[in-house]
Amino acid sequence: MKNYSGLAMLAGLSCLVACGGNDKVVSPGDSSSAGSSSSGAGSSSSFVVPDDGSRAATMADIPTVVQFPDEAGYSVKYVFDDSLSSGVYSKLFYKGTTLAVHAAGTYSLASNGQMTLEKGDCMGQVLDTKILCPENDLTYHPQALGFVVKDDTLMAGPSAEALVAVTAATWVSPPVGLHKGSDVVGAWQKIVMGKTVNYEFYPNMRYVTVTQTSADTIIETGVFDIQADRLLLSVNFSNGDYYPASFFSAAKVTGNLLVTSPRTGVTETLIPNGDLPASLDVASLLGLWEADKGTSHKFQLNFLAEGLLTMNAWGVAPPEMAYSDEGVYDVIGPWLVLDFNAGAGCNGNGTLGIMNVTGTQPLCYGLILNTADLQSDTLNFSNEFIPTQWTRVVP
Repeated sequence: MKNYSGLAMLAGLSCLVACGGNDKVVSPGDSSSAGSSSSGAGSSSSFVVPDDGSRAATMADIPTVVQFPDEAGYSVKYVFDDSLSSGVYSKLFYKGTTLAVHAAGTYSLASNGQMTLEKGDCMGQVLDTKILCPENDLTYHPQALGFVVKDDTLMAGPSAEALVAVTAATWVSPPVGLHKGSDVVGAWQKIVMGKTVNYEFYPNMRYVTVTQTSADTIIETGVFDIQADRLLLSVNFSNGDYYPASFFSAAKVTGNLLVTSPRTGVTETLIPNGDLPASLDVASLLGLWEADKGTSHKFQLNFLAEGLLTMNAWGVAPPEMAYSDEGVYDVIGPWLVLDFNAGAGCNGNGTLGIMNVTGTQPLCYGLILNTADLQSDTLNFSNEFIPTQWTRVVP
């Protein structure tokens, strides 16, 4: 995909003193997970393919850049990841040939042709963003679109009754800058005012950032892409406050990665930080694992298909304490994420960990982010509340 041009601030977007946009910061307790946005699994959505010879579109039918009808006097293009792996999209609003607003987020396409658009954020010229993307309002950034193919023509719209023909479009990249997600793949690091931030961009368009200060370690995972010459980061999981979607201009200079925030205009230098670590094998992770927490508790984790997870814990000394919950898991490189925020038994306050024992009541916390090492039937993965070493339960 395309992304940020050189050192100019958001090439094609001449931001004024401050760029407009949705600056809402999300806290872990508000929403720690967004799930895997690139999934094309079956849908519970309400979109129905018209019974007129149309069929539900797949991503193979949808061009990387799609021209849509005008909205509110703006020409509109959608940009989707050409690798079909990041699940990141952009919605570009033009005044003539000038890019006025760039909206972005994540998408998934269901088997019935409904595309769900999530976690939108947008930036651009101040007056245009006030019209197109006021804070917490996605009026011109629809939550869902239906895509169908009829007589070899791609059609799209917010409902089956509002489908219109859409066509392939183009994006002309500037001669400088980075233009596809693979341009930033690798391990990078920056050190600013005593704070170390490590970036890991993986070939499957997933990323991890680890921010280390004297007091905290903040871990963030998500998806990324380069579209319309902008580096887009969309957060899936974080144990700290975060912007749901972030924009950067990016360029490589003498082997370093230079990123410029349009929010601040500040350019930061990321230096190479060795090789990316080896990735965890998801297929080998599936199944039931068991571990002891000292002499007080036993734990079971069951990694299921489609990113689903169950956890059980019970005390081994009176009074026996039973606990169970359901959640989701994710794997990014060697990083393993366990998220129980939406689970039936979890309070989901965003604190790292799953369970702490106070008297006879287990306290459930929402999220664990850590590296994992999988060797045959042994899984090393822990934090302060759960065991270090897990053993596969062989059926």
